[in-house]
Amino acid sequence: MSTQPLSENMIEILADLDKARSAHNTNTAALEDIKTAITRCHRQQHEAEVSSQESESNWRKLFRSLRGEMTDELKAGHNTRIAQRELAKEFAGLLEEMEWDHKQAMLRCCGTAKTYKEAHLRAACAYARHEVASALSCIKMPELIRAMKLSVALRHPYSHSDGNVYQEIMASFGSMLRTICETTPLDMQNEPIAMQIGLEYPDVMKGLDQELYNSPVRRTRLAEALLKRKNEQENKQGQKNNEETRP
Repeated sequence: MSTQPLSENMIEILADLDKARSAHNTNTAALEDIKTAITRCHRQQHEAEVSSQESESNWRKLFRSLRGEMTDELKAGHNTRIAQRELAKEFAGLLEEMEWDHKQAMLRCCGTAKTYKEAHLRAACAYARHEVASALSCIKMPELIRAMKLSVALRHPYSHSDGNVYQEIMASFGSMLRTICETTPLDMQNEPIAMQIGLEYPDVMKGLDQELYNSPVRRTRLAEALLKRKNEQENKQGQKNNEETRP
């Protein structure tokens, strides 16, 4: 890490990255919670349906054996089978609502995933430029320029033009620099900002619908469907409230 202080722009870029990462992590956590809840509700719905069928069968057997005599046991069994049947229906309604919640959460994740990925790329490139500029500012430029000009003068008799000489020198310089980079270890314990940014590609696709993520048209259609459903629910609720307040 260089000793040159970060510019205000670089600080803002890092802040944008942290904000984008936090927003996406929050949305992915919410998405996972909804997925878990849907799985649980499907299981509980199945259990309720099985219990309802068993109660229905047991009650009818008892009803026939008692020849319709409504004993306390028969009445209690009747209430139980009705309750379990209604419970299964409630789970069905809840699952329908949660599927829409899942679509909404997935749409949010697709949006924050793109924002996070773009913020990460911007921060990585900006900080790389900052570090290179900081390193160049520490180089003894007169000595470097002297070495470059001396290289031009020494190579000139064997080159057809100055352009070729400079290309050869830059290629040689790039080769030496690459060799140094490849053989010099990078101590990440001394690179807190690079660690903050992250050296790996952001894992934004975990749990996401890739087709939805890669299709602006599909995301637009889904957003329109969600908005239409929201408006319909608000209209229904408004009508219900009016009916309740009507004298």
